[in-house]
Amino acid sequence: MKVATVDLTRLNKAAQTLTAISQRRKAVGDKVDELYFGMLGEQCRQLATAKERGKLVVYHTVSMPIELFYAMDVVPLSLEWICNTVVSLARAYQEVYEAASSWGFKIEVCSGHRMMNGAIIQGMFPHPDAVFWSNQVCDNTAKAGDFMMEACGCPGFFLDKPYYPGEIEYRYFVKQLDDMVKFLERLTGKKMDWDRMGEVMDNSRQSLELWRQIFELRKPVPCPANNRLLVYLLSLDNYAGSPEYLNYLQCLRADLQAKMNKGIAGVPEEKHRLMSFMMAPQHSFKLLDWIAGSHRAVIVSEPFIPVCPEDVKFDRAKPLDSIARKYLYYAITAGAHTSLTESNYMLRTLQHARDFKIDGAIFWAHVVCRQSNPLIKMVKDALMQEFGVPTVTMDFDACDPTYTTEDKLKDTLDGFFEMLDER
Repeated sequence: MKVATVDLTRLNKAAQTLTAISQRRKAVGDKVDELYFGMLGEQCRQLATAKERGKLVVYHTVSMPIELFYAMDVVPLSLEWICNTVVSLARAYQEVYEAASSWGFKIEVCSGHRMMNGAIIQGMFPHPDAVFWSNQVCDNTAKAGDFMMEACGCPGFFLDKPYYPGEIEYRYFVKQLDDMVKFLERLTGKKMDWDRMGEVMDNSRQSLELWRQIFELRKPVPCPANNRLLVYLLSLDNYAGSPEYLNYLQCLRADLQAKMNKGIAGVPEEKHRLMSFMMAPQHSFKLLDWIAGSHRAVIVSEPFIPVCPEDVKFDRAKPLDSIARKYLYYAITAGAHTSLTESNYMLRTLQHARDFKIDGAIFWAHVVCRQSNPLIKMVKDALMQEFGVPTVTMDFDACDPTYTTEDKLKDTLDGFFEMLDER
């Protein structure tokens, strides 16, 4: 079967809504949120108008080297984030899940991937000129491109990304990236502009440095950041290598630094400092605000996101080498990767627990995730044995709001915080 029609109504509406939110944030002097929602809105607008501007559109999954797309002047559509943004704003969950079901995708398949597939089937986005996907972060992702190529009748490129950042893996990955560049050159009919690629990598290098600084700024007590920080950073990661993303991170870093210098807490009257594992409900980020408002709890650490080490150097003269170094270390949901053994993943978790002074942890156990959920017992046991820190396991579906209610999630969290209060 092939996707028959394209209807960009939802995408255009998302662009309008996000731009309006950005303007409201500007009116109250919130520069960080103004930039954040403005960039999301502009991303949707760029996608909606790409074809009429003569641009190629490429779909891609997470953990892809976005810098190559910007250097080749194609318009990237980050499937996980854009699909969730558009579907959430339109409250079109039933529509996309029914569409996915009609094509044979059962509820045992990750709801995030069923959402992506359903949105594509419904023609919510411009038709792709190519699809890019990899073996990360999960086995669903590894098969995602096969369906999209068939449904959209377009070519695709599978990036075989090693799980371990060793030298052999590094050399193999550089070759994979070179193949990806050649595929993009055939797709666009033009050669890579390596000078432009160098500029993109300069932006990417500076962005990674800002990531490190921003994460460090969450260590002080009180923490100057709020509970949506990671959501904001990851949902804009599709801008990696762009000057807009660099500008946003500079603004965010300056805002957090100013608050830290003045002793301003991101969560007023901070009481609990939390470690968070995996992704909170994508359909209810307001739950993160409720955690802050009702229990004065701030999320200060997400050890499943490894920040690229400072000793990973970028060489403008060797951009593919630099990209390989970056993406071998920087991987969303790295804790789900089987090669990140107990010594690697748990050492980082325990180090964060100590450095960020946490007193509780939340493990968001996405019900159909076969990669992250096996880590639950290992995480809970280690935190309790080393620091006496308890962990609450949230039984929920990250992308499907019908699996459980927000009230039930709040009930579980209420009990957890009551226990923390009594310790």
